[in-house]
Amino acid sequence: MKPCLVVPIIAALVGFGIGWLAKPAADTALPKPSAVAAPARKATDKPVATAIAPRENPAPSAPANPVRDAAAIHPAAERVETGSAAKTAAKMQRLAEVLGLSAAQQASLSDIIAETQQTAIASHPGSSA
Repeated sequence: MKPCLVVPIIAALVGFGIGWLAKPAADTALPKPSAVAAPARKATDKPVATAIAPRENPAPSAPANPVRDAAAIHPAAERVETGSAAKTAAKMQRLAEVLGLSAAQQASLSDIIAETQQTAIASHPGSSA
């Protein structure tokens, strides 16, 4: 063992020993938890069972449109969608500039990406589309 490890190990053992010896003694004045008796219960303290009326199912409505419903529930949802579309358009523009794509190639690439996204959304087990 290296001599540089001996001093920290000895210091840790001495500190632990001092802490063990200096800890306060157990308080014997307090009764043990098993010695405390539980309060006696009366026969009338039993819980009363109540009947719960079954919930009526609402009439089925038209299929929900999650995008429209999200916008109706949260007013900022429409802004998020438009912001997301703007970011996607900006990414497509940068990609077209970097790759040197023509307008026709950019439109073709955009169609391919949109089709792939729709396929991915439709094949996702939790999707509502």
